[in-house]
Amino acid sequence: MRLKKLEIYGFKTFPEKTTIHFQPGITCIVGPNGCGKSNVVDSILWVMGEQSTKTLRGEKMEDVIFFGSESRKTLGLAEVTLTIGDIRGELPSQYSEYSEIEISRRLFRSGESEYLINKVHCRLKDIKDILIDAGIGFKGHSVIEQGRVEKILTSTPEDRRAIIEDTAGIMKYKFRKTEALRKLEATQHNLLRVRDIISEVKRQINSLDRQVRKAKDYQEVAGKIKERDVALATAKYTALDTGFIDLGKREESLKTDEIQVLSEFNKIEADGEATRTAIIEEDKKLSALRQVLHEMEKEIGGNENKLILIDNQTTHQRGEVERISSEITRLKEDISALNISLESFNMENTIVEEFLSKGEESILEEERRYETASKEFQELHEKLENARRMLFSTVTKITEAKNREVSVQSRTSELARLKDRITSERDNSLSARSDIRLRITSTEEIRNTTKNDLNEKQLLLKSLLEKLASLEKVIHEFTDSLNAKKELLHRSEARCHSLDEMEKNLVGYQEGVRSIFLSKARNEINIEGIHGIVADFFDVGGVEGFSAEKVIEAVLGDRLQNIVVTDHGETKKAIEFLKTKSAGRSSFIPVTPRKNKDISEKFPSVPVSQGVIGPALNFVACKDEYRALAEYLLSDIIVVDNLDTALTLWNEDSNGFTFVTLDGEIVEAGGRIIGGVSNGKSQGLIEKRKELRNLRNEVVKLNQEVSALEGERDRLKKENNLVKEQIEDIQGQTRQTELSLVNAEKDLEALREEEKRREFQIGTLSAEEREIDTDVITLTEELKKHESDIQSLISEQLSIEQQIQSLIETQRLGRERWEEAQKVVTTKKLELATHKEKRESLSQRIKEIERRIEDAGNLIADKESNTLKIKQRIDEYTTEKTGVEAKIKELWLKKEALSTEVAGKEQERTGKEENLRLLEEAVKEKRRKIEEFKDTLNHIELQKTEIRLQLGHLKDSLYTAYQIDLEGEIKNPAHEELLKNSDMETLSAEVAALKEKINRIGPVNLASIEEYQELNQRYEFLTTQEADLTQACDTLHTTISKINKTTKEMFLNTFHVINEKFQQMFQMFFQGGTSRLVLTDENNVLESGIEIIAQPPGKRVSQLALLSGGEKALTAMSLLFATFLARPTPFCVLDEIDAPLDETNTERYIRTLREMMGFSQFVVITHNKRTMEGSDMLYGVTMEEPGVSKLISVNLTKREQIEEHQPEMALQAV
Repeated sequence: MRLKKLEIYGFKTFPEKTTIHFQPGITCIVGPNGCGKSNVVDSILWVMGEQSTKTLRGEKMEDVIFFGSESRKTLGLAEVTLTIGDIRGELPSQYSEYSEIEISRRLFRSGESEYLINKVHCRLKDIKDILIDAGIGFKGHSVIEQGRVEKILTSTPEDRRAIIEDTAGIMKYKFRKTEALRKLEATQHNLLRVRDIISEVKRQINSLDRQVRKAKDYQEVAGKIKERDVALATAKYTALDTGFIDLGKREESLKTDEIQVLSEFNKIEADGEATRTAIIEEDKKLSALRQVLHEMEKEIGGNENKLILIDNQTTHQRGEVERISSEITRLKEDISALNISLESFNMENTIVEEFLSKGEESILEEERRYETASKEFQELHEKLENARRMLFSTVTKITEAKNREVSVQSRTSELARLKDRITSERDNSLSARSDIRLRITSTEEIRNTTKNDLNEKQLLLKSLLEKLASLEKVIHEFTDSLNAKKELLHRSEARCHSLDEMEKNLVGYQEGVRSIFLSKARNEINIEGIHGIVADFFDVGGVEGFSAEKVIEAVLGDRLQNIVVTDHGETKKAIEFLKTKSAGRSSFIPVTPRKNKDISEKFPSVPVSQGVIGPALNFVACKDEYRALAEYLLSDIIVVDNLDTALTLWNEDSNGFTFVTLDGEIVEAGGRIIGGVSNGKSQGLIEKRKELRNLRNEVVKLNQEVSALEGERDRLKKENNLVKEQIEDIQGQTRQTELSLVNAEKDLEALREEEKRREFQIGTLSAEEREIDTDVITLTEELKKHESDIQSLISEQLSIEQQIQSLIETQRLGRERWEEAQKVVTTKKLELATHKEKRESLSQRIKEIERRIEDAGNLIADKESNTLKIKQRIDEYTTEKTGVEAKIKELWLKKEALSTEVAGKEQERTGKEENLRLLEEAVKEKRRKIEEFKDTLNHIELQKTEIRLQLGHLKDSLYTAYQIDLEGEIKNPAHEELLKNSDMETLSAEVAALKEKINRIGPVNLASIEEYQELNQRYEFLTTQEADLTQACDTLHTTISKINKTTKEMFLNTFHVINEKFQQMFQMFFQGGTSRLVLTDENNVLESGIEIIAQPPGKRVSQLALLSGGEKALTAMSLLFATFLARPTPFCVLDEIDAPLDETNTERYIRTLREMMGFSQFVVITHNKRTMEGSDMLYGVTMEEPGVSKLISVNLTKREQIEEHQPEMALQAV
């Protein structure tokens, strides 16, 4: 198994999907600080289920999601997928068919997270189980992040223990133990709840017993009320039903009359509807004629408008012809004027061209003269500038010399004033030093007195603290012992109470036995001759080396629950009771059973040989009155050591003995053999009762021990509190004395510092006074030198100024010649440029005139063409006007004929409207009569509804009260008989009397009967649950003990292996020295911490903290590599653990990794070049874009490639 691939998206500094392929061997990840190398390690930890944000170097889990950069937005998701390949059966059975597996983890910024295995959603627990079963561990030594090496040495011995546990593979057992303890706590809590509920159920059963009797009396009276209520309801229902039928007959008669009137109404309404329809048809025709007339008028108006439009267009077109003719004449005049201008511009352009040709030659000659004058002027200007620079330099030197002279004079005056001030300060310091020496002497005397007093108090405090530590240690030991005793007492009391309750409720007994004894306890049967069951009278005792209880339980079996009776008369009564109650079966045995053979004759023939323990009777004690019962059951039972002995003796036996082995296997006289293991069965009666007796004795003994321990603990606590009070008093005095001593020491220290400061100040002032005298002499000599230098520089300044005046006059003449030449050249160039511009202007104007002449000619042609088209259009308008006038005359004739037809139709419609009015008045009269019929029928329907509601109310009331259908009870003979003997008033009086009787009974809980039955069933169920929970607690205690035993063995074995490998690795890294691991508490291996003892060659180190940084790193690495050798993991991630190593130790580190490559794959984060040389694959992490990490890979699998390219070149590639 090995790491195959890691895919990162949105995790920390990896916003883009990044894939790392891991090869077998060593893969190195390198890069500068802060580029994101360790984020790769964090991603592996995170996908393996890491929940600690501190380990992931964050404050909250959302910090692992890419938060954005200057050029990238924040992401809302982080996802990492780890692919593990080359799997060969290391995973749990459900994943055994896979050769590789993908583990994925996603986190959304909303806080939601997902875990996946092979892209299928799962729980974090599933991923942990896979990693633990595969030997990787949840984290363990598979991933060693930054700072882990240092933590190994600086952590406490108890924390260091986790390294051994993870290597030993104990984590899954610890998880299971934690789960078992949680289940045990829950089971014990449930057991307490069940017992509380059982107690409450018992109380409720007793309370409900009284309510049940009261409910039965109530039911009897309520039955009589029900009988009479139903009879009264049937009588009322019959009377209302008769009235309902009479109303129905009257309603039918009225409906017949209504139908006749309604028929006449419909006939008149039909005639009116026909007339109305005819009027509507006439209206449609009249409307159509009016529409045609309107359209005709509209068409006449349109033609008249069209005629006016034609006249207007003809007039407009004639005006357009005249306008175009005048424009053509104007354009021809413009063309003539443009031709004249064109000839003038051509002549002017010829003159300008001749001038330009002569002007260019003249300019070239003037430019040559200008360049000669310019060069002479430039040379004079440079000479003048050089002279001015020399003058400026001289003036600057004079100024500096004068400044230095003034500075020296000022410094001399300052030194004189400083000397006076220093002399005054030295005199003051001498006086202050004398005062300080007197105060020092006084303060030393106060300090010595306080110090002696403090020593006395500290000795007393030390004595009290030692006494307090001794007392607290004793109290702690007593408390631990007391807590252990209390815990043992609580477990024993709980188990004893559970067994008591089970025995009291006969849990585990046969159904028949439970029925008889529980009924007898409740006084439900009266059988005096029942003594108990067989198990009640036998006291089984064993010998050292075997459990007699198990043997007797096996041989007697169900006979232990046989009921012992005085005679068969009692047996018959008990069997009759079981039959009557259907309460199961049971076996009965008389207290003095009949013997089949004389026991005394049989005992001498008991075989005596190796493997025979003895007769079963030897291990059973009982009262004399039950001796015959014991002999009847056990006289022919021989106890032997094993089945082989039993079979051998059976073959030799002739007396009919039954042989039972220590494991409970039975060989009967007839040859039948019983054996095997009864899985899932609880303890037998004898073992359970023996346990109960032992528990009772143990509870009494533990109570006495707890009381004694509590008394002694209280006494020690009182003594401890008294010592604490004394310590607090002494500590208060000591603190006050220490404070006084500290104040005295501070005062003394301050005075001595002040004395030293004064001494130093006096010496400093004297030295400064001497230095001032020396400086004054030096400054006087320097002042004389500055005065001489200033005179020399002033003479040099005057000479340079005369030279500059001469150069200025020469330069003025040269400038005049240069400016004159420049002016001539400029004038010539201006004239030439003016004529060039004029030539360009003329050329443009000539082109413009030619274009305008061409455009005017084209425009004249277009306008002449338009004139011909307009004249043709005027002729078309004249023809169209003649046609429109003829059509208008024809439409006026049609309109007059249509108007006459519309007037005739309107007269016919008026006659039909009068006929319709008469029919509508007849319809109103018939409708009034119909409404009268409807009102009468509605009144009848209202009466029927009232009767129907009364009938429904009677039915609902009876059903609500008694759940009885009234209609089904009307013809019931019992009700008829009751109504025949009594009238309705008598029955109502009887019902009132019975209801008064119910009121006197008071509140009744009718549900109590059903509740009583349910509570009885619940009580039986709860007692069974209590027994199951008690057994579950015992099973969990056993499981935890087994886990502790297993983990202890695994831890010790792994500890010894790692200790041996640690010594080997330590000597390899240090080339000598000694080291070992030591348990801090060998008597408590499950909780003991682990100390590391390391002695490098030539050193004796008492503490690990005294080792150097490199020695600490090598020691921790020795331990880590020892864990790998003891229990190799498929892969390991090492984050910069080689940082403290020098070159030699780095070589050993690489060599060790190479040796372990055969069984592990390594991913190494490093800055070390030697480590890079030893890798097979090199990944570089870069941050070209701020805040965004990227990967670059270099394959170094071939060792020759590493030799050709040095690590520096590899780094450059990265």
